[in-house]
Amino acid sequence: MGVAEAIGVRPVADLLAKNSARYGGGLAFADDMREVGWSELRRRTGGLAVGLAVERGTRVAFCLDNGVELVEGLLATVRAAAVGVPLPPRATHTELAQLLADCDPAVVVTDQRRLPRIAGMVAGRPVRLVVTGEGELPKGVAHFEELVTGGRSRPRDDLGLDEPAWLLYTSGTSGTSTAAVSSQRSALWSSFACYLPRLGLTHTDRVLAPLPLAHTYAHSLCVLGTTAAGASARITAGTDPAELVRTVGEFEPTVLGGVPLTFRRLLDAGLGTVPSLRVCVTAGAPSGAELREEVERRFGAPLLDGYGSTETCGKIAMESLTGPRVRGGSGTPLPGMDVRLVDPDSGLDSGEGEIWVRGPGMMLGYHNRPGTGADAAGDGWYRTGDLGRLGAGGSLTVTGRLGDRIVRGGENVDPAEVERVLCELPGVRDAAVVARPHPQLGEVPVAFVVPARASLDPAALLRGCATVLSAHKVPEEILFTPAVPRTAAGKPRRAVLRETLTERPARPGPPA
Repeated sequence: MGVAEAIGVRPVADLLAKNSARYGGGLAFADDMREVGWSELRRRTGGLAVGLAVERGTRVAFCLDNGVELVEGLLATVRAAAVGVPLPPRATHTELAQLLADCDPAVVVTDQRRLPRIAGMVAGRPVRLVVTGEGELPKGVAHFEELVTGGRSRPRDDLGLDEPAWLLYTSGTSGTSTAAVSSQRSALWSSFACYLPRLGLTHTDRVLAPLPLAHTYAHSLCVLGTTAAGASARITAGTDPAELVRTVGEFEPTVLGGVPLTFRRLLDAGLGTVPSLRVCVTAGAPSGAELREEVERRFGAPLLDGYGSTETCGKIAMESLTGPRVRGGSGTPLPGMDVRLVDPDSGLDSGEGEIWVRGPGMMLGYHNRPGTGADAAGDGWYRTGDLGRLGAGGSLTVTGRLGDRIVRGGENVDPAEVERVLCELPGVRDAAVVARPHPQLGEVPVAFVVPARASLDPAALLRGCATVLSAHKVPEEILFTPAVPRTAAGKPRRAVLRETLTERPARPGPPA
């Protein structure tokens, strides 16, 4: 029996039927306005699947804030044998128009506030508009609730495990967003091979992950992980730290997911011990040892690190509650996910290099990008563009980005390594490192630092780096900034920071 068969991924329709039979009215998903139980969720997604009335394989786009309706839509499209496309709710007008043109949906589901803008973007195209919430609608626009309750026939529920199911756009740290097409098997692989066994996720868990459901991390953990386990999840669109602290107190989660910035904000907002918590989960960007230790001390639960990507539809590697943990590491690769480390210069396998991966969790390919995707490297290997190394017990440590690598006088500098050192120094709340052109050395690293106190001394930070890093890795300069711009997945927007180097002088000290 192969790994794929042994893991036993089940289709969404089967999972909903199982949860409905076992947990009935037990909470499935809740948001700021409403909640839905498992039996009701099965009924509503079945009704919506019929009401969408789309042809097999067509795309249904969602331009909605985090909420129960978005979860229902993403599950219903699978039951309709269609492809669900969650769009970033904070996309600009130009970005949203580009994404809609790229995914070319048959249906767009949005809310009253966004309807006029979306209607203008799809005018003249054969696109059906569906709107959540109450209120009068223009002719030809359908109410979400009418579709949910109006169906009289049964949904298809016959989408194969390896057919296209969802289309998720990358977070786009340095270029135009592209969409990874996932199947039920690839998208649910993290749930069955990681969240259930490594986090011990079960129907008794209460999941809170204040992250955009349009991105892989929350889609994988909060939507699909909750569905696979029959657990309960609290959906929230809020990022205000005080609001999140209140939500934690009200919902009493057992599993708290986020990116490092999420946990830093909760710490700064004064969140203390959370008696209900049994595990915290972080991904999107490497977490420093200091952050982990502070979270575990304050919240009373371990903070486990994981590593994944949109192209792998979730996790590549993750720490376990029961396994060994390596300082700075992201745990061992998931079952079935093969990992190679390839030297970027020689193309040979090595102990440290670019991370290549293949396995059941891989995307089917990029939407509208023929000839690229999972098999671009040959033999099914996907080149992540990330740099890493394998350590004790097979734990994978991500050391940086191949495209972000800084070459200083012929010696390589990985920004993520320098950022980890900076974030572990006293008084540093956040940091990002980018390259600045240099007439003699080619490039030098420059660090943007968010100070935790006004008295922070940049010279002290440089000395702290010099005690840990080789001389060529020590930043040429420290620039204080109120915040590091990051993607919704928590990754630094290095391209934005590089642009600011030509626009701002170095600051002599932290901002007031």
